[in-house]
Amino acid sequence: MAIQGGRGLTKKHQPVHETMTIAALIASKFPIFEGTTYKNAPKEIKEFVRGSVWNDDPGCLLFDEDPHDNYRLSTGFKWGKEYKSAEWGLFGGQSLTGRSHFGDLQFLHAMAAQEKEEPQETKSKIMMWLEIMYKLSVGDQGIHENTRLDQIDASSSSQYQLRMFFKDDTSPNGAETLRGLLTHNTQYEDTMISRRALGSCFHIIQDSYARGHVRRWPLNAGELESHMPLKMKPGVADRWGKIENFHTYRGQSSDHGHYDHSDVQVEEWGNLGDLDKFNGMIGVRDGIDACITLANYWHDRVAWENGVQTWLRDTVFALAEDVTRANHEV
Repeated sequence: MAIQGGRGLTKKHQPVHETMTIAALIASKFPIFEGTTYKNAPKEIKEFVRGSVWNDDPGCLLFDEDPHDNYRLSTGFKWGKEYKSAEWGLFGGQSLTGRSHFGDLQFLHAMAAQEKEEPQETKSKIMMWLEIMYKLSVGDQGIHENTRLDQIDASSSSQYQLRMFFKDDTSPNGAETLRGLLTHNTQYEDTMISRRALGSCFHIIQDSYARGHVRRWPLNAGELESHMPLKMKPGVADRWGKIENFHTYRGQSSDHGHYDHSDVQVEEWGNLGDLDKFNGMIGVRDGIDACITLANYWHDRVAWENGVQTWLRDTVFALAEDVTRANHEV
């Protein structure tokens, strides 16, 4: 799914992740003004939104620093430079922007790190991140904003730990804290780490229903009006089941952007509590619905081990029996 990005290079993209996040909060148990939109969201709500943008902007380059404003968009030039450098294979692509879109951190978008990666590996990395972020968002789960990256143990992943991705030769390295990773040690004075962490969980869940990121089994294929591109009959919400394949970004066609809905003018939408208005945007309704469920778990402070892990593992990220290794198809 698309984010708006800065006010310069990425201006053409629409705030899809941001709008989905607000819509999910409105439909959840969380107390929020029903008339909240992307344009009028107050700073405390934009803390959730900053989290949902972070996966696309882990270097926090799409925002200018301001101690009193958490949503002052930058030109996006630095972000674009890092993105293109990684896309073109320059400078090793070791920036967080490069790694998250073309390298080992693609799990932040529910994607595989490389072609032919085993789906269980991709899922293991996703579950690791979701566990850490959810525990951080709820609190009292042994993970705090000042916890070092190299001192975190995620129980839901037997293959991967965060310290494997943040080492002595990475920037940031393992000595960085979760707060530093999620905020780039921002000057903003009212940062709410729990909300940014939950927003990051939202991003992965939302992306996992984007056709360019993950291929899922269609549950109501009979309601399709078109197969290429995928399009539902008017007024029908598409519904998707188990995961058949995780994708990689490099090598994909422009169809990736089509299914990220970067050209749908959601920035102008009001009444985000009316979820039917998202019908016709492939993957969006399921993404919002799953975020509503997670938001309710978070609101009720349900522990990771008391149903959250099981729901994410066996429902949202359930693998089909015939799941295949990663590819760059859309």
